[in-house]
Amino acid sequence: MSAIQRAAPLMYLNAALHVLVPILGLFSTATLIMLPVALLYGAFGWGLSRDWRSLGYFVFVCAAFGGVVAYGFATATAAPLSWAYWGIVGVDALVAVMLFLALWRPRPAISG
Repeated sequence: MSAIQRAAPLMYLNAALHVLVPILGLFSTATLIMLPVALLYGAFGWGLSRDWRSLGYFVFVCAAFGGVVAYGFATATAAPLSWAYWGIVGVDALVAVMLFLALWRPRPAISG
């Protein structure tokens, strides 16, 4: 299993947390936007499980940006809903760090 593939289960967890937000938010219009994002993150997890390195760069940016957006929502909402947002922040941060380390690690030196 490659380092990129190790981020795939976290993207699936991230998608599940995005489905949890509308449930905890009682399906308000502000939380329903998370359902298409959940589908997108699930597709990202599927692509990462196939070891698509080029997708990894895009997912890195999405996870970093999504974590910042989720942080904003987590600090502005009440307790049960904010817990889901804090979970998204944590998983997004972990995915971003994992992909950063996998995609921008130094190349091994060629000796000869």
